[in-house]
Order: sequence, then C-alpha cells, then structure tokens
Amino acid sequence: FADVLTMLSLADLGLGTAMTYSFYKPLAEKDTDTINEIVSLQGWLYRRIAWIVIVGSLVLMAFFPWIFAKMPLPLWYAYASFGVLLVSALLSYFVNYKQIVLSADQQEYKIQYSYKASMLAKLLCQILAIRFLDDGYVWWLVLEMVFAVVASMALNRVIARTYPYLKTNLLIGRELTRKYPDVLTKVKQLFFHKIGGFALSQTSPIIIYVYTTLTVVALYGNYMLIVMGVQTLMT
Repeated sequence: FADVLTMLSLADLGLGTAMTYSFYKPLAEKDTDTINEIVSLQGWLYRRIAWIVIVGSLVLMAFFPWIFAKMPLPLWYAYASFGVLLVSALLSYFVNYKQIVLSADQQEYKIQYSYKASMLAKLLCQILAIRFLDDGYVWWLVLEMVFAVVASMALNRVIARTYPYLKTNLLIGRELTRKYPDVLTKVKQLFFHKIGGFALSQTSPIIIYVYTTLTVVALYGNYMLIVMGVQTLMT
C-alpha cells in the first residue's frame, strides 16, 4: 500500500524539491513576505495534488476485490489498511507541507525531534499491540491513525515556534503561480527524475505480488527495510 500511495503521489512530480530551492534566497535575506507567498503557493498546489490522490485512491479501491482475490484474509483488511495509510499520506498535503521551510533552512533536525519521535513511539506501541492484545491488527490501524494526527500537531507546533511570522493564504495560489513561474519550471525539470526513482525503488513489491503472494512481498519488504536502514546509517 505504501508503494501504491507513492505511485499515486507521483502527481507531486518533485514539487517539494523545487519549493526547497525557491526558499534559499528569501530565507537568507529574511524576506518574510516572499517566504509566506511561496508557502501559500505550495499549500495551494498541494491541495490540488491531494485531490488527485483521493480520486485515484477511490478508483483503485473499486478494484480491490480483484487485486486481492488471492489474499487469505477478509477484504476489509485491505480497505481499512489502505484507508488509514491514505489519511496519513493526505496529512502531508493538507497539514504538514509547511515543514519544507525547516528543510530549506537547514533545521530538518527539528522535524526529526518532533515528527519522527512521534513515529518511533507509534512503532513501539504497535509492536506491543500486535504482540499482547486481542485483535492486534485492529489496534495497529487505530494507533497508525492516532499517531499520524499527533505527529502532525507536534510538527506544526514546532514550525509555529520557529517561524512565528509564517502565515499562509491559499486563496491567492493561482495568482502566485504567475508571480513565481520558476517553481513550475523546476517541477517539469524534476519530472523524469521522479519517475525514474519510482521505477527503480517502488515497483518491485507490486511486481512481486502479481506473480507470487503477499507473504513474499512482506518478506521482501522486511529485507529491504534492513538494507535501507544500513544504507541510511552509513550515509
């Protein structure tokens, strides 16, 4: 499901990277008006991307009975799992998009402290729920949803404390696309890199499931989790 959501979020097309580039100059010059305008533009664009993801998800969910025909579990597992992960993904478009200012301002460690700390607590609670509670997977889903909201609230509190001047106005988004045409130009330039990265790293689980079972996909995912963890540690 995470890979499917990544595929749907290709509508992003490198917008986050293009936005980060656009923040460097106004951050260096402490131009708060320009920073607010670029964040507003990003929020406006992300709202439209979110609706594309929502529509694509609804269409995809109509095919779940066929996609998961060989899954040895009730079909509601698929709908509930995808729904919860979809809500978590949509929070990044509707709520968490302002974190890009922290990334551009070389303060991404604050994202780690707030958002990632909440995610770590979530993982620990989910492990305990799966191990010790009846209907552990239902609790896993509940915790996934609750902590997604908690993490978003914590992140936005950090952003508000760090940039008290940050105010967005999504209603002027269309006007800002004309004022900052470079952003859309950079997005177009990043499109092929985005597609290439997806094809390289995200399509394998989908292909594996087509020819084998969900169990094999899970085993592959576990090994890739370890490999990516080691790579991140070495980086």
